[in-house]
Amino acid sequence: MSIHKYHNKSLKEREYKAHKKKKYKGMLYKAMDGGRK
Repeated sequence: MSIHKYHNKSLKEREYKAHKKKKYKGMLYKAMDGGRK
């Protein structure tokens, strides 16, 4: 049970980190787009 709980937590953490990275990349691209125009 505790192992499953830990696995679930790490999985959510990985998803969260990936989501944050994606969001950051999107913001970065938007900034670059604004600078080009």
